[in-house]
Order: sequence, then structure tokens, then C-alpha cells
Amino acid sequence: NQKQKNGSLEGALANYKMELSQAKNELISVQEVKRTTVMQVNAAKESLDSTQGQMQLLTEELSRIKYQLEEEKRKRMLAEERFTTHQQECDTSTRSRMQELDAVNWIKINLEKSVKDKEHEIERLINY
Repeated sequence: NQKQKNGSLEGALANYKMELSQAKNELISVQEVKRTTVMQVNAAKESLDSTQGQMQLLTEELSRIKYQLEEEKRKRMLAEERFTTHQQECDTSTRSRMQELDAVNWIKINLEKSVKDKEHEIERLINY
């Protein structure tokens, strides 16, 4: 009876040792999965940090480019306004010069007519 009890206890002990060994193997496997997962999480965090840094740089560059674009638009508008003002001044000056030319031409025509009239008057007086 004692032998039977010892055999039964040895069988139970062997079963417990086997279960303990399996539990240790499972624990090692879980620890390996945990370690791998921690490494993956850390790699993902580093990648996220890098991506966020790149995003920040791109956002800053986008802001700088938008500012430059607005500055170029402002400069273009000023240049267009200066051109328009200069064009209007040139047009005004040209009209003024044309009016002066017309006035001088009329004075010339009137003077030429007056000279011819005087010449005819002189001719008439000489021939009289």
C-alpha cells in the first residue's frame, strides 16, 4: 500500500514537474513576446517622434513659403500700381504735349496766314 501511495505521489510529482516545466516555457515565451512587443513599441515611438519632427519641419517650411508668396503678391501689386501710375503720368504728359503741339501749329498757321495777308497788302500797296 505504501508503494502504491509512493508511486501515486511520484506520478503526481512528475505531472507537477511537467506542468511546471510547461508553465516555465510559457512564461519564457510570454516574456519573449513582451520583450519583442516592447521593442516594437519603442521602435514605433521613435518612428512617430521622427515623423512628428518631419511634420514640424514641413509645417514651418510651408508657413515660410506662404509668407514668401504673400510678400511676392504684395510686391507685385505695388509694382503694378507703380506701373499704372507711371503709365497714367505718361499718357497725361503725352496728351499735354499733343495739345501744346496743336496750339503751336494753329499759331503757326495763323502767323503764316497773317504773313501772306501782309505780303498781299504790301504787294497791293506797291502796285497801287
